[in-house]
Amino acid sequence: MEGYLHLNSGQSFKGRWATQPPEKDVTGEIVLFTGMTGYEEVLTDPSYKDKIVVFTYPILGNCGITNNNFSNKRPHLAGMIVYEECLSPSHYESEYTLNEYLQKWNIPMLVHMDTRAISKKIRNQVSAIAIISSTEHQKSEKRSVVGYA
Repeated sequence: MEGYLHLNSGQSFKGRWATQPPEKDVTGEIVLFTGMTGYEEVLTDPSYKDKIVVFTYPILGNCGITNNNFSNKRPHLAGMIVYEECLSPSHYESEYTLNEYLQKWNIPMLVHMDTRAISKKIRNQVSAIAIISSTEHQKSEKRSVVGYA
């Protein structure tokens, strides 16, 4: 099923839902995470509260999820944007796949997203606001993203 990322600058990006689509649109500040590892810590780090995080490393979830790597027990981010998710993690301590963990906490994740293009669009903005949605907004609806800031 298709999902969309709409930026407050007017650009939209199409991807695919890896998780169940959210019941309503998810709005938040969009930020980049450029690390090759540490996605488990990002999920539970309170500094990412209510943020939509774009992970620029090409594949995420290859180690799965272990309960002993969390900086806090519950996730804080509002949504995830990735290029590709690993469907079969290979770590001896893995307890969940990334997808299973996100589904458990109702955190939406879009995959097959052009994270390089997204990062180029938002990296020089002081604060970028975005919406994760199941619908392709019309231009008039994009103003609601701008109004959120």
